[in-house]
Order: sequence, then C-alpha cells, then structure tokens
Amino acid sequence: MNKKLLYMSVAAIFAALLFMSCSKQENANLRLLYWNIQNGMWDGQNDNYDRFVNWVKEQDPDICV
Repeated sequence: MNKKLLYMSVAAIFAALLFMSCSKQENANLRLLYWNIQNGMWDGQNDNYDRFVNWVKEQDPDICV
C-alpha cells in the first residue's frame, strides 16, 4: 500500500475519533469496523458484494475502514 495513502487513512481515522469525542453525548460509544480487503473480498464478486454490504449494515458501524 502506498505510504501516503496509509498515512492519510490513519489521519482520517484520528480526525473522526477526535470529532466524535467532542460531541456532547455522555457515555457514547464509537463503533469502528476495520476490514482488510486484500484477501477477503474475492468471495463476494458473484453477488456484487451484497452479502458483505448486508453484513456491514448489521454491524452498524460509525466508521468503516
């Protein structure tokens, strides 16, 4: 992976976490879903990744990386 892209992704995650921590809600939990697609996305090509999309929706993440 390009190092610049990796650094930008990490910076975006930290910015999102900082933004979420500034909210006025008390006891709010941040749901982060991290998925490594390098080897894990070949299986879903047959159904246009519908199973994967449904699974992500079930997880209901605030941030998906």
